[in-house]
Amino acid sequence: SHLANVPIETRNPASLQPRSELKRLHEKLSVHQKIKPPIRINIDKNLIGKIYAGDEFEVTATVSSEVDTKNVKVEWSLPQYLQVISGELMHSFAELKAGEQKTVRISLISHSEENQQIHIFASAPYGKQVLSAVDQFNTTDEEDIKNAKSDLVKRNLDYIDQSR
Repeated sequence: SHLANVPIETRNPASLQPRSELKRLHEKLSVHQKIKPPIRINIDKNLIGKIYAGDEFEVTATVSSEVDTKNVKVEWSLPQYLQVISGELMHSFAELKAGEQKTVRISLISHSEENQQIHIFASAPYGKQVLSAVDQFNTTDEEDIKNAKSDLVKRNLDYIDQSR
């Protein structure tokens, strides 16, 4: 046959070379993980159950920082159907030492059966930038989310036991 002396070469898909080349060229530009600021804010969701209209409840949050931080601002953001009974919507801390935790609390009453999202923001200047962190609590869905996760774990464990 006339093809008997033609050398055979292994070919790779056309997309292989350009993709790896592109990755190498742009490697320094890509960000693969979210940069976390040194400041943290966390609502203690374990202290709060499902909230119904007319319920009074307290929300506690903890602010901390990985480094010594000055001029820390903490602010609650509430939807229209939640009313403050006691506590302040804004807090300021002149200084927060590395690893130190400060707690803020607010007492509220709900005027709705619908899910309400409570947000809390913490911010502070770091060099020439102001960095911030946020956390969120859902007045009705939080308990449902927790229960759904628990049910999923239980179903997975049951499935593993059945397949043995």
